[in-house]
Amino acid sequence: MHRLIRSVLSISFVGGWLVAGGSSDAGDLFRVTVTDGVTTLSSSGSSLFDLASEAIKTSDRFEQFSGSDVTATIDYAGVRNALTFTVNAAGTSATLTIPSTGFSRTFTGQDSEDLKDQIIQFAKRDASREWTRFLAVINEQTLVGVTDGNPMSATALLAGGSFDRFAFHANPWRGENEGGLVLAAEPMLGHAEAGGIQVNAASLPLTLGLQFGSRVATLLTVTPAYRWVEGADVFHVGMELGIPVRLLIASAHWPVSWQVTPFGVGDISGSLALAAGGIVAGG
Repeated sequence: MHRLIRSVLSISFVGGWLVAGGSSDAGDLFRVTVTDGVTTLSSSGSSLFDLASEAIKTSDRFEQFSGSDVTATIDYAGVRNALTFTVNAAGTSATLTIPSTGFSRTFTGQDSEDLKDQIIQFAKRDASREWTRFLAVINEQTLVGVTDGNPMSATALLAGGSFDRFAFHANPWRGENEGGLVLAAEPMLGHAEAGGIQVNAASLPLTLGLQFGSRVATLLTVTPAYRWVEGADVFHVGMELGIPVRLLIASAHWPVSWQVTPFGVGDISGSLALAAGGIVAGG
């Protein structure tokens, strides 16, 4: 058996039109509506933090509400009234409500700065559990989930990559029976649109493997990926380790092949604009 170094470079483009229901207007990833009971103003954008901050402080686009009791509702990627908060005119009391999870909390401070500090402390210490529950609901109802719920989420990328490498293509054997080092780079581009929301995606799976003869190999794949969701940046880094074992090998006299691949996968993903992210692992 001689050593073999084999490299593979393939380029794929995946384009799709996802037909799905949704109530969002095209391009409106987030929409905030603020009212003081007399005047109502709505504004949309691709950053949840920026929009919510302006509404809470009644600044920039919502400056006209400064000094008034206000109620603000946030539509999250087509989910109407996903978040609601109220702020009094003095800026010393605010209430945050998440209807989908039943969460509600009121913050009270001596002045606006004290109120701001209380909200920040809540966000740092106690908000993660409630926000995780909220994102789980969002993943079920929208097409922009970072970790789950759509064909470009972390779970879908991991499952699709493993199936493509170890089932669809039966890597690393593509006609060769020799042992050796396997190197592969498989860039992919994609586009999808659903409910008026456009998504562009790119990924670059990089595979390093070692083939031990014609039956056993080990493959390590690292996949950096990027999604653009109506102006929001989403980043993924996935990892996959597989040990494909060929129990049966097809030949001119035996038309059946059988490969079994124990594997493990993991992904770290996140988006500041979507205020979402997480770690996924499985096998």
